[in-house]
Amino acid sequence: LRLYALPSADRTFAIALSGSEKEIASLVRAIVVSPLTPYALQLLNPPAARSLGLGEHSVCLIRFGGNDAVVRSQVNALSHIARLEEEESAIWTRLRQLDGGAHTTIRIVSMPLRFLATSARILADDIPGIYTCIDPHRGVLRIVVGAGGENGDGGAAAIGESIDFHGGGIGSSEVIFEKLPPEVWSSVSPSVVSDGLSQGVKRAFDPHNILNPGILGD
Repeated sequence: LRLYALPSADRTFAIALSGSEKEIASLVRAIVVSPLTPYALQLLNPPAARSLGLGEHSVCLIRFGGNDAVVRSQVNALSHIARLEEEESAIWTRLRQLDGGAHTTIRIVSMPLRFLATSARILADDIPGIYTCIDPHRGVLRIVVGAGGENGDGGAAAIGESIDFHGGGIGSSEVIFEKLPPEVWSSVSPSVVSDGLSQGVKRAFDPHNILNPGILGD
């Protein structure tokens, strides 16, 4: 367990990613390869940005923390790259809550350079109810299908069928299904906790299915 002191300065900024795919790719690259050391950096597609009240375009959400001088210097450096809009730090909690009521969550992990080269193309997808978040520093893409049928009943299956496991897309070892409707698990990936012993332990300690409902199948 490693504990950190709360920073004296904690500021979050949103950068609108508008324009052509080439312009967005250039801006994203400039931000990611800069010497900045943010606490967090996420690239959000338009549906995710809209759900957080950040406008109609894709957004780069970036967070700086530390002492006042360090944060000010980084904010100043970033302001020379892009136009900044300061946001409340509570927006990170709202971002984490996007998948709270989702019926499907898929995580794709790859080399950061691969995401840096394709982020603009990925962010161009604007499908209602499907939230895409990219961490280009860690090389992580998360796809969340919203609750309440926001993108239709077949949304989860469509995502699962569209992932290229063996072709020129993303390798199967890089795709993690975090959450899927029970009826979709069997067609995409068998659950590793589908055996009787695991299910018995689950029923004994969590009879009301409160913990991680839908994670690895029900």
